[in-house]
Amino acid sequence: MSKSRWFSGRRGRSADINVIDPGLQRSVRRRAMIAFWIAAIPVGLAVCSVVSAHHNMFLAWIIGTLVGFAAGVLVGLAVLVWPVVRVIWHWLPELALAAGIPVGLNELATVMWPPYAVACFAALVVGVLAFPRTRRAVVSSAWCVISRHRLRVCFSGFLAGNRDGSLPLILWARPTPVGERVWIWLRPGLSHSMLQDRVVQIAVTCWSNEVTVQRASNTYAGFLRFDIKRRNTLTGVVASPLVEDIPDAPKREITTQVTGDITALDLPDVPETAVTPEPATKAARKPATRPEPAKAPVPAVVGADGTDVSDWL
Repeated sequence: MSKSRWFSGRRGRSADINVIDPGLQRSVRRRAMIAFWIAAIPVGLAVCSVVSAHHNMFLAWIIGTLVGFAAGVLVGLAVLVWPVVRVIWHWLPELALAAGIPVGLNELATVMWPPYAVACFAALVVGVLAFPRTRRAVVSSAWCVISRHRLRVCFSGFLAGNRDGSLPLILWARPTPVGERVWIWLRPGLSHSMLQDRVVQIAVTCWSNEVTVQRASNTYAGFLRFDIKRRNTLTGVVASPLVEDIPDAPKREITTQVTGDITALDLPDVPETAVTPEPATKAARKPATRPEPAKAPVPAVVGADGTDVSDWL
């Protein structure tokens, strides 16, 4: 009997559902083996040299080998389970919520009748969503979780630049007045400039209006900050406390009544001469006359006979 098409690949092979990419699994196993030998050999030699100073050489080699093997296993196991830890970190809010709800219901069921426990839990959920402030907090937190997953989709879809298949580490996210802010640690193969060239595609994948990418540290180039913008807060009305400090101005009563429909004003029907003011004629101003400076008196010239001869000069 042939296998169903739901469990067969494109060429008839069985489809495997892997949480971790097979290429990444091979790379992780290789790195785990390298980490095992790098940790086991130095630790074993160090322990052997210390023990040989107080005991015989054979016992020192045995103790050094056992301690080095244990250290290598611990380091190799840490490298081997790191991809699984990454997956748990990416799904940590969902896992915590999935584990917290049954535990909370179980604790309530120990102190009251189980139907009452379910009713109390439902009332708690309805009460949290009923108030606007708590509802906004819950919705903002939910969008932070969604943004982390959408960014992971971006890196696994069209931003993967590492040949080993290791994706960047999405650290944490917090809500902002315009959306969410996510911090990311890049792995080798990606850079800030590469992400800036794909901000439009990232915005489409994150279901947002705009995405900006900036460096979050002046020391480490791989520590980036993603600002996911979903709304524009500049269009809202912000209440200012300065309005309360303004004294109340006296109100003037309207004494004139406006008759007619002021909304039906048709400016083309108004003749141009009725609104064009006549040019005002200004009286010509005469220039002010300046007084002539007084002339200095000319001294009189007296002749030999005593007569004034200044008019003859």
